[in-house]
Amino acid sequence: MLAVAGVNNEPVCLFLEDHQLNNPSFLEYVNSLLSAGEIPGLYAADELAALIGDLKDQMTEAGFFGSLFDFFVSRIRTNLHIVLSLVCVSDMYIIGTY
Repeated sequence: MLAVAGVNNEPVCLFLEDHQLNNPSFLEYVNSLLSAGEIPGLYAADELAALIGDLKDQMTEAGFFGSLFDFFVSRIRTNLHIVLSLVCVSDMYIIGTY
């Protein structure tokens, strides 16, 4: 999904349900995506270079001033949409009931 959003420059939707957020490390990954548009350490240096190497021409065409990685992240922030589905089963979460 990061390659589609950042390299292909296509909109992507990541749909997550609350039961998928049980693992604290996964929750940290989601938090990183929401706050910074990336997951630190996700790619090794050679993997990242191969992934974003072809973006140099597109970065120049877009008039982006910054690093190639910053361009990649900016495209992820633009194209990646995260939807969280939280199920509330308690009666206290029903609107109007307190």
